[in-house]
Amino acid sequence: MFTAAIWVNTMGIVSLWLASVFRARAAVRGTGAQRALWVAVTLIALTTLVHQPAVTGTLSGWTGDIGIVNLATQLLDVTASTLMLYFVVKSVGGMRHSARALAAGAVLAVALCTANFALAPEGAIATPEVDLPFSYALALLGFHLVADAIVAAVCFRQAARASSRQLRWAFSSFALGTALTCVSWVLYLLYAATHVPYLQGPGKALTGIEEMLQAFGVALPGLIVLRRRLSARRALWRLWPLWQDLTEVTPHVRLTPQQGRFRGVTATGIALDVALQRVVVEIRDAILELSAYADVNDANWAAPHTAASIEDTAAVTACWLPRAKAARLSGRSPSVQAQRDSLPGGMNLDGEIAFLLRLRDALAAPPTRAAATAPPDQPARDASIPTR
Repeated sequence: MFTAAIWVNTMGIVSLWLASVFRARAAVRGTGAQRALWVAVTLIALTTLVHQPAVTGTLSGWTGDIGIVNLATQLLDVTASTLMLYFVVKSVGGMRHSARALAAGAVLAVALCTANFALAPEGAIATPEVDLPFSYALALLGFHLVADAIVAAVCFRQAARASSRQLRWAFSSFALGTALTCVSWVLYLLYAATHVPYLQGPGKALTGIEEMLQAFGVALPGLIVLRRRLSARRALWRLWPLWQDLTEVTPHVRLTPQQGRFRGVTATGIALDVALQRVVVEIRDAILELSAYADVNDANWAAPHTAASIEDTAAVTACWLPRAKAARLSGRSPSVQAQRDSLPGGMNLDGEIAFLLRLRDALAAPPTRAAATAPPDQPARDASIPTR
């Protein structure tokens, strides 16, 4: 029967595995510390899965020795805690202390194996968990408690120093999950000392919450990158018709032939960033080129609609841009000196993208199209240009 605690525990295991799979590619391509963190999280997910009664029973049936299954699980736990400790200590510049963390984990692993094999009953490979002395549990759980306490403290400190809200959330979530893990180790230690049954009660639910928080902390940087990529693809797809329309009139602004709309939005990594930046720069250059064909009367006609907000300047640009395009196609000589700094737009790439998207929408809006095709001497207040 699935209780609430079992559901929470199951969700924690699933969350860790999803985070592990989601971050695998970034870990392989990342730094050694990033790979260590990914390996540690994957080992936590693996050991939590192995700790489930159904999995433990199956493995015991295969090996014929519950003791060796318990020992293998404990060694995986120690490896995960050691790598986690190594990652966070190294990330804050503690190279000497990170080496000590690896050494401590290795010493503990050797001690666990030695004790298990030495105390194993006749005919068994390792000692059943119930037959191990309290000193064994104290060494094992004490190491986990100290390691996770250090990890939680460092992550909380990094969260306080993080330069962005996303990083603060990632560090805080991982730190909180690891801090709750410390609570679990304390409960396990108390149970090993007293064997009071109710101390095991909160175990499954607490473990599930820990794992969900750790999974969120590990996955959040990747989710931010994924969101940024999706936003870039959406912007590239929406700006492509505007880029195509303007660069057909000013083909010389194209640096090299673009690969195509669909191929551009399906690009990954740097290729996607380059494709989007090229579209933005070339649209901007095309607008700069066409501004030289905007008649003085057009500028004066559009001026009353200019406001402080970007939305208004996008609407005004949408009024004179079709006129300038038509003038260039008709062969008219440029009559206005183009000034890049005087043209509306954003202060950075994100601002430029936001402005160009509003320009795209303004060019397609019926009131703006009507205003763009109206006679230049028509009063501006009759054009019904939407402003804010």
